[in-house]
Amino acid sequence: AVGTTLGVWAVIRDTAGYDLRLPVTWTSSNEAVATVSPGNGGAGVTGVSNGIVQVVGTVEGKSDTAVVAVGPAGTIVTLLLSPPSPTLVLTATVQLQAQARDDQGFLTPIDSTQVVWSSADASIATISKGLVTGIAGGTTTITATWNGHEATASISVVSLSFASISTSFQTTCGITLDHAAFCWGYGNDGELGDGQIEFEKLLPVGVAGGHKFTTVSKRGGGLACALDEGGAAYCWGSDGLPRSDDCINGPCDLSPSAVPGGLKFTTVDVGWFACGLGVDSLASCWGRNLYWGVLGTGDSTYVVTTPHAVIGGRKYIAITVGDAHACALTPAGAAYCWGFNGWGQLGTGDRDDSPQPRAVTGGLTFSSISAGGDHTCALTSAGAAYCWGYKAAQAVMQPLLVASANPFLALDVGDNGQKCGLTSVGTITCWDWRTRQVPDATGNFTTLSVGEETVCAVTAAHVGYCWGNNFYGHLGDGTTTDSNVPVKVLGQP
Repeated sequence: AVGTTLGVWAVIRDTAGYDLRLPVTWTSSNEAVATVSPGNGGAGVTGVSNGIVQVVGTVEGKSDTAVVAVGPAGTIVTLLLSPPSPTLVLTATVQLQAQARDDQGFLTPIDSTQVVWSSADASIATISKGLVTGIAGGTTTITATWNGHEATASISVVSLSFASISTSFQTTCGITLDHAAFCWGYGNDGELGDGQIEFEKLLPVGVAGGHKFTTVSKRGGGLACALDEGGAAYCWGSDGLPRSDDCINGPCDLSPSAVPGGLKFTTVDVGWFACGLGVDSLASCWGRNLYWGVLGTGDSTYVVTTPHAVIGGRKYIAITVGDAHACALTPAGAAYCWGFNGWGQLGTGDRDDSPQPRAVTGGLTFSSISAGGDHTCALTSAGAAYCWGYKAAQAVMQPLLVASANPFLALDVGDNGQKCGLTSVGTITCWDWRTRQVPDATGNFTTLSVGEETVCAVTAAHVGYCWGNNFYGHLGDGTTTDSNVPVKVLGQP
């Protein structure tokens, strides 16, 4: 309609079917009827007078045309707010956009300063020029009034209490006590899971779909996976399959997608591929098979989209995934590893790659195990930590005892080989950091997760903290400033 604006976008693909990001030149065949204004990857077409116009998009000599009909301005019949029912965490903000819809169905954005805004409960959420700020946990209604028309939006503010947190080199995800998943940090790979492609989110955002998850794994590449209360596995982000490396250059899952095959799992872990343990304690893996048989399934194909059984038929109680290798523990505590072994990360006493599980040398029995990058560490039931793999440009090909004044209750290995352990006195100590040594973190921590240069941990009171590199905002403190001491993830009381 005259005076309204609609958006047009161009989809650009190469001969292999991959989406491309290239500048588009936009033109109108008759600017007396409609004008075109480029922006945000597309263009806005604004009606000037009644008539029909051709809008042309041109890229490197190739073009396509959209035909736009402009009619008389309609009568405003209703006011709408977008998004209509957002969820945000404490201290987070969301911008509401008021739009007027006419009797022809056309939508016209309304300047937020021309709208009268109000909150039904300002103790839960405040509103200023359409910007909502979460104050306390709960729900409230935001009302917008413009030219005699009224619209409402239902606002949910979440106060986070974490059961666990999993971090990687650029994104962090956590599970709350009520089994909701939230992610923060880098989002161009879709690993935030909120249905959007975003460079970064400095505060936790809810993973889409309303799933009730019990655990989440975020490590390695752009993939995140989680288990729901029934043991079904869901993944989101860029899975590294032969489509794209990120969501900008091709399709990926912007929200949780069920893992094919219908298997039920008790645990799942991701690196540059994914593995899980079924309810029968058997291991299966899927994803990119790389070049060393990293899946351990005997598959020769580069891509395995459905979980396949790991060779050997052994029952395991734990499984962990690094960049290009995986390890698992039997009920007796024996460790087995498979995949790439260039730095001895399989712990087999040599540097031979293996497409199937091989026993870790030394005859030790372990209660937990963690792989990350080209490294592996495991704990004995007495709390002694042993590590193997890359260390100071050398290959450690068998378990090496880690010196510690206190026994470890848990440990984790990051993408770059940084290792952190949770001690029996509730402190976390880290070692083998490539760029700097993080000071020992003191506190009553119960769980921890190590990324590339980032560490996150949860206290007994279910408060989440992160520290280290914060280039993409994946510490969750609302900034991109690095921190050598634990900072509280925002959205918590």
